[in-house]
Amino acid sequence: MEAADRATAETIMHQLLLLLCYPFPKVRRDTAEQFYLALTVRADLIQSDDDEGSKHAEAEAILTETVWDTKSIDAVRPKRDLLYACFDLRKPDLVVVGKASK
Repeated sequence: MEAADRATAETIMHQLLLLLCYPFPKVRRDTAEQFYLALTVRADLIQSDDDEGSKHAEAEAILTETVWDTKSIDAVRPKRDLLYACFDLRKPDLVVVGKASK
């Protein structure tokens, strides 16, 4: 995969991973389903030099075995975070928005 294609794929994967913790359960479930389908078509999204596709298999397992449409985002967040490692992506920093002081 060329560098420009890889950068585009990383941007898309970041957005999909963010949607896996979206407040609405149906959005999370549908995102996981479409993400899984994309992985089956584009196996090159996960670069596995070391492990004969174990990262790819792990990502597919996480996407298919996790109950994404649960009401609790806290229940799915650890699973989503594992996907960052599968894709060798840096997890974004959590930004806490607080009340402005006067």
